[in-house]
Amino acid sequence: MFSGWLLLMLVLFVVVGLITGQYDASTSYQWIYNALYLPLGATMYSSLAFYMAYGAYKVLRARNFEAALLFITAVLVIIGNTPIFPATYPGFFHMREWIFGPIVSGAYRGIRIGVGIGAVILGIRTLVGLETGYLGRR
Repeated sequence: MFSGWLLLMLVLFVVVGLITGQYDASTSYQWIYNALYLPLGATMYSSLAFYMAYGAYKVLRARNFEAALLFITAVLVIIGNTPIFPATYPGFFHMREWIFGPIVSGAYRGIRIGVGIGAVILGIRTLVGLETGYLGRR
């Protein structure tokens, strides 16, 4: 049933967007966006926030100091992603940006380097003939 609604909304947005031309200037497209998409996005985020908070609690139980810091950081990022807290307390937004800037960028850089090295090695193994997983063989 939900897949049918998804396809219906996809067709509705495309048809209204093509009929009215530019989507920024069209009031009907903006109305559909504000009346349908924004409430659905808010509902999706509110339900996901509870799942993320519960998952963070289960995974990041504060058994030691490092786990407590990781849990506090996760809670601050979740609070920083909600629209009400950064609007009420601008410090939350700046704290979230600081966490995503210097702290997360180092870990992300390491992940990107590892993925790049892995892709090069996989390419070499495929060219040499040692990797045959793409052929359905092991």
